[in-house]
Amino acid sequence: MMEKTRFRTGFIVLAVHFLLLGCTGVSDARAAGFDKVNYYSKADGLKGAALKTALSSIIASHTTLSYNALWDAYLKTDVTDDGYIWDMYSNATKYVPNGPAKGHQYSGEGDSYNREHSFPASWFNDASPMRTDLHHVIPTDGYVNNRRSNYSYGEVGVVSYQSFGGFSRLGAPTSDLKAQGCNEKTVFEPNDIYKGDLARIYFYMVTCYESRLSSWSNAKMLDQSAYPAFKKWACQMLLKWAKDDALSEKETARSEAVYDIQHNRNPYVDFPGLEQYVWGTWADSTFSVAHYRNPYLEDSGSGEGGGSGEEGGEGEGGEGGNPDNPPTETIPAGDYVLLKSAPDSWDGVYLITYATSGHEYALDGSLESIDASGNISIVYPDGDVIKGDANTDARSFTIASTPEAGWYSIRQANGRYIGKTTKKNGIESSVSFDKALANALSIDDGGNAVIESTCGYVLRFNSSTGNGGTRFRYYGSGQQPIRLYRKKASNEDSVTGIKSAEGGKQEIFDMQGRRMDKVASHGIYIVNGRKVGY
Repeated sequence: MMEKTRFRTGFIVLAVHFLLLGCTGVSDARAAGFDKVNYYSKADGLKGAALKTALSSIIASHTTLSYNALWDAYLKTDVTDDGYIWDMYSNATKYVPNGPAKGHQYSGEGDSYNREHSFPASWFNDASPMRTDLHHVIPTDGYVNNRRSNYSYGEVGVVSYQSFGGFSRLGAPTSDLKAQGCNEKTVFEPNDIYKGDLARIYFYMVTCYESRLSSWSNAKMLDQSAYPAFKKWACQMLLKWAKDDALSEKETARSEAVYDIQHNRNPYVDFPGLEQYVWGTWADSTFSVAHYRNPYLEDSGSGEGGGSGEEGGEGEGGEGGNPDNPPTETIPAGDYVLLKSAPDSWDGVYLITYATSGHEYALDGSLESIDASGNISIVYPDGDVIKGDANTDARSFTIASTPEAGWYSIRQANGRYIGKTTKKNGIESSVSFDKALANALSIDDGGNAVIESTCGYVLRFNSSTGNGGTRFRYYGSGQQPIRLYRKKASNEDSVTGIKSAEGGKQEIFDMQGRRMDKVASHGIYIVNGRKVGY
């Protein structure tokens, strides 16, 4: 299963990415007969600008496809595990490969998909071979693609347009981006879960076509030099994106498929963190093909500058938190099951949803600004179950008991806590927890979840598209009820926490010591020698 499975509902925990990359940090080269050491031998022992030039000489020559050939190529490079076109701009599409929605006209999101030059074609004057380079020409929703136009990638401060659920956004750049030198009026921000993918595509483009960069006067993010190629603000942002959204199995699988078709590779996928040797903090370190060192693995405990100081690392986490490094969770594998009655213990991992026809909306726990309009993602239950995967887990919330009985903290997947302290509609979010961000929890007679803040406001769903827009918020009255889906670990028989023993056998005793064939009702039991609540 690919880590970045198609997400219908951006933020993968960095530790999960590192786990995928293994001890050496070198991604698997799965193309039959591929010899990585030989392929990249010209770049061995180099660094910085010289490394980039050597890589260019290796990958610049490749098979040039026709524009129409891209459609068939997508059947090998961009089909999800569930059989749809992989769309990196919209989370609301279900396009069948080569189906009737291929390249058709569109009047809105979800009408058709087309061929998106993630590195805009106008930037290189629509010239060949860049125009059909499969490494950067990806299938996306046509309407969202059109709204993106040829705007630079960036981070949006004031939103002028967003795709469904706020998955990708268009608008004025953030003040931080402006402070770094970005003088563009409008930028396009992809979702967090694909920022690293697109950064590595951009690293590839300025490397592969290094000899042509001086003529790309329309390329807004570039400075027309061979090195560094990027404007300072763009380089800083892309390096950050590549670090925050590390390499996924989705990317390695696509890169191998492109190599099979076009016969050149993206070195920034083959060597996770290679960009740091070219533009980043490792630009004074030499690149070794056979003994590659992944900067992100070696720097993970010590900050940007490398080394292994004992003051680095993830810290102790806990309820207090660290404003510069919010706590994160390792979420167990498993699906989410609808909670229909109050459990004996609320502690666990949850999706917060609103049920509507054919699907549900989930409050997106990966958001930094969680009170924004459209703070939702789409999920598709199968009966009472929502499939758990890395993308769904990134939208989840962890509920935990607080020191004060009857109150619970609700933590987003990105480490922030949510709650409400004042009697005004909205959601407050914080990197630290205190009583003010606590919540009381219950399930009403209709099976709806009641999440009540300390100020008495209740978390609900506003289904109106006007007056502030569709969103989850704490309200004093009105709006729609919500539901909770609780994570069931893969070795649990239910969401109550009773785990199967090896081979699936269980020894169950009640509190009087009587052996039972199964749990008959709610209560405390001894299951395989362990006291559990049911």
